[in-house]
Amino acid sequence: MAIWWLATSKNEGHCSYNELKYRKVLAQGWANLGDLSALIPVKDESKFREIINQLVGYVYDGWKDDRDPGRIILNLLKFRENDLVLCTEGQTVKGIAKVGSNPKYRYDNGNGLYEYAQTISPIIDWKDWDTNPPPTKAMGPVGINHYGGDEQVILNAWGKL
Repeated sequence: MAIWWLATSKNEGHCSYNELKYRKVLAQGWANLGDLSALIPVKDESKFREIINQLVGYVYDGWKDDRDPGRIILNLLKFRENDLVLCTEGQTVKGIAKVGSNPKYRYDNGNGLYEYAQTISPIIDWKDWDTNPPPTKAMGPVGINHYGGDEQVILNAWGKL
């Protein structure tokens, strides 16, 4: 089992924690990339990241940002059964999701409704984190230790939420 951060946006028209919870998925954006199934399973991680980054640059007119879309999508594809995912809006932890058995990638833009269209499901459990959430600076799916975080604190909290 791994523990991940997953940052979402709280901006209108993008995605929120509540939307992911409602949709029963973990997801990231770039809906205009379309279905990435032809690139999965990932055979070469560095080549995959390069392809995704070039595709984002092309589709989103030379998009420049601190985020690395190739890394974000690659990490999303690394979610496994029983992984815990701390979902945030901006830098506020809103809750935790648990990945179900045999997680799969699916492109789901909801007929143009969802910007966060690169999805992983099933998600079997959601727990809202209403009090004393851990601080985060996470962007996209990254391992809990990348931006800091105490795994034992998260596991203890998971048992109490």
